[in-house]
Amino acid sequence: MAKFLFIVPPFWGHINPTLSLGISLLEKGHQVGWVSITDFSYLLPDEAIFYQIEKEKYKTKEDEKKYLEEMFKDIPRTFGLKSVKVLFEDVLVPLARYMSKHIPEYIEAFKPDVIISDHQAFAGAIYAYKNKIPYVTSLSAPTAIMPSEEYPKFVEWEASKVVGLQQELGVLTDQPIVCSETLSMVFASSMFLGANDLDKRYQFFGPSIGKRPSDMEFDFDRLQKSNHKKILVSIGTIFPSEIMKDFLSKVIAVMGNTDTIVVVISDPDLFEEWPDNFIVQKRIPQLEVLPYLDGVVCHAGYNTVSESIANGLPLVVLPIAFDQSRVAERVDALGCGIRLRFKRLKEEELETAITSILTNASYRMAAENVRDSFVATGGIEAAVKQLERLVPQQVAL
Repeated sequence: MAKFLFIVPPFWGHINPTLSLGISLLEKGHQVGWVSITDFSYLLPDEAIFYQIEKEKYKTKEDEKKYLEEMFKDIPRTFGLKSVKVLFEDVLVPLARYMSKHIPEYIEAFKPDVIISDHQAFAGAIYAYKNKIPYVTSLSAPTAIMPSEEYPKFVEWEASKVVGLQQELGVLTDQPIVCSETLSMVFASSMFLGANDLDKRYQFFGPSIGKRPSDMEFDFDRLQKSNHKKILVSIGTIFPSEIMKDFLSKVIAVMGNTDTIVVVISDPDLFEEWPDNFIVQKRIPQLEVLPYLDGVVCHAGYNTVSESIANGLPLVVLPIAFDQSRVAERVDALGCGIRLRFKRLKEEELETAITSILTNASYRMAAENVRDSFVATGGIEAAVKQLERLVPQQVAL
């Protein structure tokens, strides 16, 4: 059988989509490995192979957390294009430099037939190219491929950063090696992106939400026994406590001590006391929780948005940074939810928006319509077939 190697950055939103896909490949009898800084080996089946790139000065889980917090320290206080600039200069390029010190040895050890590299793990694609190994791009943030007519100079700047990095690593081409010309896997649908004329390298497979292992506990009984409305509130995991506290204080003011059950992803210690109708955890088994809910309030992170829509759930989206504004634009344009401003958010705006998505059936109907477009892509099964087609002919499948 074939050998597939995933190379992913230390971000859960980019790791999670590879888990369902990788497990499906394992079930087909292939050998599958992962390379990352974040240790998620405990989530993988025994037959999977995991290579952890360790930071020399960080040897524990707590140290790894501190490393990631340091990496992202400036991003939560920047917005719009500036946040993307900081992401490239302070996170992605330095991350690629560090990963490049270790990726060659893992490629040599695993000897993959195909490399699947996340579009933000630049070093994965660069070393696949250097070693003449077929590689595929995993687009966990699909809006990144949408042409930006509004900011063409910024797109050129992004490309120049990647070209500079790859030349630094010994690949002397002027074309950025990011999205594979062979296959770039878009975990969305053309309907969601509003894109019908993309290059043929881009193929749509919907959100990667098949079999995804989880080690998290959750009080499902409380959701099952309640006849009241239920919502999820999440604005990601990288934002500092003062930003989280300010936003969640507004959620508490609006939704606290109501009949609605509010599931919040947050450090429970952020407040001394939470309303009785709130369930607060640092992490939740999100794919398992979503089917019980009636709506979602989030920062327009693509994974949360796509997983919510895959369950036909309407959204209130409040984009903060990175690609979130583009994701929010699509949610609004498709009628799947309501977009609000994160900065200068007023409690009455939030209350009105939440009430609207829970009572106006048009939002749920629109979400279900987009969900159907996800299903029509063929999903994980179609993705596995495409990956198998890329295996060199001399390898027996």
